[in-house]
Amino acid sequence: MSTDCGIPNTPHDILPESMAYWGALTETPAVDVLASATSVSAEALGLDDRGVLAEGKRADVLVVEGNPLADLESLQEVRHVFRSGEQVL
Repeated sequence: MSTDCGIPNTPHDILPESMAYWGALTETPAVDVLASATSVSAEALGLDDRGVLAEGKRADVLVVEGNPLADLESLQEVRHVFRSGEQVL
């Protein structure tokens, strides 16, 4: 899952929209779309200590309104963000 943010007119903050669009376009289950942006991407980059919520792993946490497994659009309704265990939003 990527937005190719290095190209013109592709800002970093469109990932949530892109995930919902990609899931709908490809009829990919939400759980697989979410994994592609987290654990699958971390694994592809060789970052075995990231991408999952588990003891001994590094993870940032995004708290959204709603259930992204039922509706990926809920990823656009961010309520809190935790980075390295600290709330940043």
